[in-house]
Amino acid sequence: MKRVAHRRGVANAGLRADNALDESQAVKSSQMRNLPQSEFSKFPSNHLTDMEQQASTSSVARLRTLIGHSLRVNSMTFSADGERFASASWKILVHNPHTGDEIQMFMSGSARTYTYSVSFSPDKSLLVSASSDKMVRIWDVKNGKELFAIKAHNQAVNHAEFSPDGKTIVSASSDKTVKLWRVTDGKKIGSFSGHSDGVNWATFSPNGKMLATACRDKLVRLFNVDKQSKIRQFVGHSHNVTVVKFSPDGSKLASASWDKLIKIWDVETGECVTTLDGHKNGVEFLEWMPNGNAVVSASYSRVANEGTVKLWDASTGKLMDSVAGEFYGIAFSPAANLLAVARKNRAIELWGQPIIVTDKEGNIVTGVVKDRRVNPDRRKTDSAEVEPERRVGDRRGSFKP
Repeated sequence: MKRVAHRRGVANAGLRADNALDESQAVKSSQMRNLPQSEFSKFPSNHLTDMEQQASTSSVARLRTLIGHSLRVNSMTFSADGERFASASWKILVHNPHTGDEIQMFMSGSARTYTYSVSFSPDKSLLVSASSDKMVRIWDVKNGKELFAIKAHNQAVNHAEFSPDGKTIVSASSDKTVKLWRVTDGKKIGSFSGHSDGVNWATFSPNGKMLATACRDKLVRLFNVDKQSKIRQFVGHSHNVTVVKFSPDGSKLASASWDKLIKIWDVETGECVTTLDGHKNGVEFLEWMPNGNAVVSASYSRVANEGTVKLWDASTGKLMDSVAGEFYGIAFSPAANLLAVARKNRAIELWGQPIIVTDKEGNIVTGVVKDRRVNPDRRKTDSAEVEPERRVGDRRGSFKP
């Protein structure tokens, strides 16, 4: 997720409570996991909300359901080429998102160790995980072996990911530190100081030269990777900043916060160029669309047991789409044609996802969105198929399954 897992700051307490409840139901979940997919979908916990039952008018089709987790799914991510999908609870599962086949399973030990983050290397041969036991682990996807288990921090590790060249890993922790690790031997090679509270997220720029962090002290910071020095900080959020992401061209940053806002920043000047306001709860998930002109965000309400996903025009701040449902975590494939949704029954659903239509310059074509229902995962077919078009309203609800 890249994802809406409540693992950051005081939300860790809520996550531990959720997982504790899950542990007491592990036997029942195991029984459910062994059922055929058609039977699994009959359980009451998998019922759809009224909004989601309007699928007949939606441009999004539910493609398949992935089962295998006995505890809450905390993190989900796709590989860079979209050919692999990883999800994590106390264990990590790797699936082929096009077929639903399970490819690999990783287990670090105790079911009381919660994996908060999982990310693929650029070539999808490795996985890195960050967990509640203060560890960063590097896994070989092909043979399922744990290559390195690094005692990385003094408190829970909230996020870890690979650099664009795949040679380095960055980790962010509740102990207020951000560290760099060499992939080949798991050795620490650097750190980024100056955070006054726990760090929720750390991410590389597309060229790997800069690093951005999201912190519970309400700030976003930008660092030079080689010099490990701060370039600037971005001030504007009034609450815990949960996630930060670079735009595909590296010129913008998008940050999400418990203040219910998403802010778009100019990397060069440090100015906030757009504020996206519309969530009723703290925002936990954020992702840029491939063309860099749109942003997807998600929040979750524990009271209503409901997740909300919103699609925004990153330039104007206009809300282009919104939907709510009984899910708490999401992740997008790199091409934005698949949406993974984590439900409270520990199942993950993969939905076909519409994309924004752009012109040759990459500008959003107002009022039209293409529908991938016919061929949602871009698989080749024997006959030519035409993607239907339909008009875009302010709230089309096209994120429904």
